[in-house]
Amino acid sequence: MNILLGIMEGFREIWSHKFRSFLTMLGVILGVASLLTMFSLTAGVAEGFRKTLTLWGGLAVVELVDATVPEEQEGIREISPGRTYRDVLALRSSAPLVSFVSPEVRINGDVTLTNKDKVVRIGWVRGVEFPFLEVERQVIAKGRFFTDLDLEQRNRVIALGSTLVGQLFGPGQNPVGQSIKVDGHSFRVVGIFEEYGDRFKDRVCVMPLTTVQELWFGVTMVGGVDQGPDQKLSRVMIKIKDTDRFDEALEQIRNVIWQTHRGIEDFGFNTRQDWAENIENGVRGVQISGGMIVLVTLLAGGVGITNIMLASIKERTREIGIRRAVGATPEGIFLQITLEAVVLSIIAGLLGLAAGYGLVELLKKVSLQEQAPILESKAVIYSFLSAVLTGFLAGILPAWKASQLHPIEALRFE
Repeated sequence: MNILLGIMEGFREIWSHKFRSFLTMLGVILGVASLLTMFSLTAGVAEGFRKTLTLWGGLAVVELVDATVPEEQEGIREISPGRTYRDVLALRSSAPLVSFVSPEVRINGDVTLTNKDKVVRIGWVRGVEFPFLEVERQVIAKGRFFTDLDLEQRNRVIALGSTLVGQLFGPGQNPVGQSIKVDGHSFRVVGIFEEYGDRFKDRVCVMPLTTVQELWFGVTMVGGVDQGPDQKLSRVMIKIKDTDRFDEALEQIRNVIWQTHRGIEDFGFNTRQDWAENIENGVRGVQISGGMIVLVTLLAGGVGITNIMLASIKERTREIGIRRAVGATPEGIFLQITLEAVVLSIIAGLLGLAAGYGLVELLKKVSLQEQAPILESKAVIYSFLSAVLTGFLAGILPAWKASQLHPIEALRFE
């Protein structure tokens, strides 16, 4: 059996029954388009998360977080001072595998920023130090960042993200040197961060750590009694020097904090590596579940191909009998019918790729920019191969039935 001749025969059959062939291919077309779109959507979401992860410091960043103490330490948990500036000093002096430690105090809630008649409300304002720039990869575009003098004298200075600048002063303005009010306190704008295209990072609002501690945490009332300043830190972000020694660095950090917390294990770590693994696992989970759904569509398309090939064989029974009578072997007949099914699925696969590409381009226009679908070559290959495999499997039963036809009986068929 000449394979090229078999392929040409497949095209001839499709062309002679164009509308019927299109309806047969429709299930495979939809399956391929859905599969390609699903792969593109998940790739876009994953890439968006990876970019965000890199934007906020990358895999080298670790956050020191609170944790539930072990049951055996429950009775002595109060001897630990908790997450304080002492942890920061200890890490900076006793953890050589750590490059930067960024302490942070947050004013959570509905914080009001005011510039004359313009009012902006944000979820939080952060008190930070210079390592904030390194740990969270922030860059000052205009003006400057906080100095040691700002921290020592608790100066009321502030640095703003580009979105906040536009909302408070207008697009394209340079407000460095001007004043705004934060919950009624007057602050001078000293720095503007670069625009990143990230809706969270472009709304950053930071002040010197000591200033925030003095103005918002200078008094702690417990039962009507002033307990003095609240020295607790909202966050401690740590940047490791070498990610190849990540586990070693994490153990070093653990030992230092264990000392400052007086042996109480009331702390833990939130690592970006955990984030990355969760992202990849989530994407794989969506692809598997989405693939199972698409599989149903492809299965329906395969059943359609099987049915139409069985009908085609019945129509061509006499033709098959003649071929057998003039010397065609059962294997040749089997290959011929299988090739026709594969040709049908190849055309359906190509049409499905075209439809999927159009759908992906449409979704790019309506999706969030940072999570726009990404069309990858492997997604195109997998989607197309799924169509070819569907056609091959769908053609096996009709091909086997055709190859088993007896020549004499086939010639008698009217």
